[in-house]
Amino acid sequence: MRIQRPASMIAVGCALMSLSVFQAAFASDEAPAGVSTQRQRAVQPEFQFSNDTDQFELSKLRLSFLPAYSDGWNYWRVSSQASRFRQDGWQAQGRQIGVGLKRTSPSGVGFESNLYLNDVANHQSVSTDNRLGWQVSRSSLAEISLVRDVVESKAGLLSGRYYLAVAGNLETQWSRDWSTVGQLTKTRFSDGNDRLGAKVKLIYDLVPDYGITTQLWYQNYRDDDLVRSNGAYFNPSRYQETLAVLGMRRALDQFILKGRLGAGTQRVQETGASRSQFADLVLESRPGQRIYFRTILGYKLSAGVNAEDYRYRYMMQELVIPLGD
Repeated sequence: MRIQRPASMIAVGCALMSLSVFQAAFASDEAPAGVSTQRQRAVQPEFQFSNDTDQFELSKLRLSFLPAYSDGWNYWRVSSQASRFRQDGWQAQGRQIGVGLKRTSPSGVGFESNLYLNDVANHQSVSTDNRLGWQVSRSSLAEISLVRDVVESKAGLLSGRYYLAVAGNLETQWSRDWSTVGQLTKTRFSDGNDRLGAKVKLIYDLVPDYGITTQLWYQNYRDDDLVRSNGAYFNPSRYQETLAVLGMRRALDQFILKGRLGAGTQRVQETGASRSQFADLVLESRPGQRIYFRTILGYKLSAGVNAEDYRYRYMMQELVIPLGD
């Protein structure tokens, strides 16, 4: 496919350049605050599963080897992944190999860069996931990201569609109780559709001693082509969503428990307003634990390709197990 080869080469070049530049920039022995400097070998099994209203089901199993593991925020790895996609009697298998480098602190300062080669439904592609976060000031944290990946739907996989997304975030703590998060995203799909999106979060620490927050979210994005996707992904001419969110973060003995529950309204240019909901729960090891553990459970009700009440459920389990003492 001629449309994919130049973009794949660009993606490979960008990812390799980001790996080398980031590694050179952080090659000193001084680690970001909160990051361990003791290194050892480790293995990292990961499992992901999701299904939705359209009966599309996804499962992924990845196994990584980490030659220089310090903690869940500081390592590099080589990985192999097997995937399975199913919908209404149709199914496809996928294989992936990759390499990644992560050097961050629990606060998000640092970088992560991953490069993968994929073979899914007889289509070969390159995907990459890169993030860089830094402290702008004592009260602000910025992040930029570059992601290239396949469109994971039946129509997307069969047609070999992919997307390239560039995003920038700015999180600011205005006072002891108030903070904001702003995000701008530009997404280019391989079928020629362009999407421009913005998201804003206003967060209030309702009960700081118990890690309880109230939040107001608003997002808005526009797609400039409504035909070329051909049902491979949701692409209204304009989408707006407003959510009231209750958040929670509790430090337990060896883990951190985080959860969010949100409800509100969404408006699709073509179909009008309807309700929107989401919930997620994260259980993660605290910094300094020998074995890194993370579980994510989530649910989302929103508009979709075939309905206004599209439901999406997902889970992810990750372990990092050091080898030896």
